[in-house]
Amino acid sequence: MSKTFLFIAGGLLATAIAGAAYVRLAPVDAERFHRDPDQITKAKTPNNYLVSAAPSADRAPVRLQMSRDDLMAAIDAWVLALPHSERRVGSIDSGLVTYVIRTQLMRYPDTLTVKVVEADEGAALSIYAKAIYGRSDFGVSQRRVEALFAELGIK
Repeated sequence: MSKTFLFIAGGLLATAIAGAAYVRLAPVDAERFHRDPDQITKAKTPNNYLVSAAPSADRAPVRLQMSRDDLMAAIDAWVLALPHSERRVGSIDSGLVTYVIRTQLMRYPDTLTVKVVEADEGAALSIYAKAIYGRSDFGVSQRRVEALFAELGIK
């Protein structure tokens, strides 16, 4: 192999490693993603999943027969039990929380914004899940929301 080829290949490899390290280690400004899911227009890229009253939502808000506080506590416990997850913005008391959850293998950051409000005889749940980097998340955002719904007994 020529020295030029090895030099170019080495440069490309170093660039790929640096890019992956940046995405993995860069701080996440979760405040940027902390918005009411019912006021969000879903991104056209396939790296997000929206459960809300917004016209662009993948699914309508979910209503459950439990109090807002109990539902928020259950969601908070489930999310924080996931590996590499943390509550970053908002509070359980406010009913609007944004979590940062890092993917298993590469630790790429995703956000999960949860809104729970009092509704007829229970609570209404809206969610926006989004991969911060990339155009596609290979369905991770949707699967994460569906796993939460399964935990809560939602079909």
